Amino acid sequence: MKGFDDLTEREQENVLNSIDTYTDNDLESLYEDMLDDVYGEVEIAGLSYSTSYALKELDLIAYREGFNNWTDTEEIIELDSDVNCHARDMESALEEYQDSQEDC
Repeated sequence: MKGFDDLTEREQENVLNSIDTYTDNDLESLYEDMLDDVYGEVEIAGLSYSTSYALKELDLIAYREGFNNWTDTEEIIELDSDVNCHARDMESALEEYQDSQEDC
C-alpha cells in the first residue's frame, strides 16, 4: 500500500481536496478558541481579558509551548510550509483514495 509521499502530485492533490486543511493562522485560532472555551476570561486589575489574549501578551513562551503541545495532542501534521491537517483525516482520505483506485 502506498503512503502519501509515494503518490504522484495529482494523486496527492486528490487526497488533499477531500480533507479539511488548516493554515498556521487557522491552527492558532483553533488553539485560542480552545483556551478561551476551557479557561474563559481572566481578570487583571478589574479588567477582563480572554485567556488566549492574556497568555499571549503576558507570556509568549508559555503560549507557544502550549500551542506546540496542543498540535502534538491533536495530531496535526504539516503537509507543506502553509498547509496542515489532522493525521486521522489524512489517514482516512488516503485509505478512501486507495480503495477507490482498487475498484477501477
